[in-house]
Amino acid sequence: MSGRSARLALAGAAVGIVVLAAALFAISRGGATTPREAMAPPHFVDEAAAAGVSHTYDGPFTFATGGGVAALDCNDDGRPDLYVAGGSGPAALYRTTPRPT
Repeated sequence: MSGRSARLALAGAAVGIVVLAAALFAISRGGATTPREAMAPPHFVDEAAAAGVSHTYDGPFTFATGGGVAALDCNDDGRPDLYVAGGSGPAALYRTTPRPT
């Protein structure tokens, strides 16, 4: 096993141990508690068009299991940007720009 592979295996084992320890701790504390009353349902507002995001993932059956969106800061400006899969069309990158004042 190479040095990099050994480090990756060790890191994976360490993550596994942390997850197992957290699970055992939660079990020992009685697990998750059930809330006494339900929270109000979330209210979503579609602001994609107002933000300039207009994209359709489309294509024949071969594209049926694809698609997706990644939110990341691609230009290191501290604001999230969107990368949207394209399907049969092109993918799109939507960069967040500062609001005009």
